[in-house]
Amino acid sequence: MNIDLIEAKISLRFGNLNISLIRMNHSVIVSDYPKHSHGRRFYEFHYIESGSGKFICSGTEYPVESGMLIMTGPFIVHEQITDLSNPM
Repeated sequence: MNIDLIEAKISLRFGNLNISLIRMNHSVIVSDYPKHSHGRRFYEFHYIESGSGKFICSGTEYPVESGMLIMTGPFIVHEQITDLSNPM
């Protein structure tokens, strides 16, 4: 299943910290997600709802599994490699 909320426009405030959610995507990763990075002031949260695989961040490989939350920041090159026998 793939859910893509491109125009989410949700704002959260924690003291002096303002967070604006501009896009939310929910999908099962059945093939590798290629290397990419995001621009200034852009953070990405990756929640692994189910399955397992590898998260490669700035050339370092990390095993990931169900229940993990990963955050990447501006200009951080990252990619996701799913375990085809147990897709994320």
